[in-house]
Amino acid sequence: MKWREDDKTIGEHLNLKHMALMCLLLGLLFFRPLLPSKVVEAVFLPTIILSAWLAGGKSRLSFILLILFGLLAAGVLFFDIWAHQEFRNFFRTSKGFVVGIAILMLLVYCGVVILHSLLTVERVFINEIIGTFNIYLVMGFTWAYIYGLVELSSPGSFQFPESGAIESVGMRFFYFSFITLTTVGFGDTVPIRPTAEMLVILEAIIGQFYVAVVVAYLVSMYITHKLIADGNSE
Repeated sequence: MKWREDDKTIGEHLNLKHMALMCLLLGLLFFRPLLPSKVVEAVFLPTIILSAWLAGGKSRLSFILLILFGLLAAGVLFFDIWAHQEFRNFFRTSKGFVVGIAILMLLVYCGVVILHSLLTVERVFINEIIGTFNIYLVMGFTWAYIYGLVELSSPGSFQFPESGAIESVGMRFFYFSFITLTTVGFGDTVPIRPTAEMLVILEAIIGQFYVAVVVAYLVSMYITHKLIADGNSE
């Protein structure tokens, strides 16, 4: 069987960065409800840090972020486990904001870096298609943390099912974010205050725009290049 040059090019462009990032994000999404909350808190921030490092590749900014937020993760672990009780009480009152904002910054960095890499390529391969899926996952995680920070700063911004336990509220925002992103909207979690309502509308608009414009553009480029390659091989 004769190998085409484009087959070799596809193999050269198929690296494991986007695949590894997809596995990390899907792992966080699917295993979060199966693990104890303490385990989730211990692994979530380091995993997002690793995701940001994978998205940024070998850039200097990616390396700096890995060091800075790695120190933050170590500090969170230290204060939450070994610090004096008074420091722990003070720390836990603000930990939600600090960790939430840190994770939010890392997720935004992931999304921006991946989107820039996708929109600046001359040819689209399977690696870029996986990257579009990663951005979609990053968007869902990002809005989940935005909703969590809004609820943390202004309790009562969202109405949850009566059967939902307090410790499951964090997972509820992940569920609500992806449901909103896909515009399914079951109505079991409802934004109450104007800020929350506007954020939900914004996520639904961005999610639809991303699929209709960005994903469609990249997929059309992929199909076009494949057709051209098939035509040249004949």
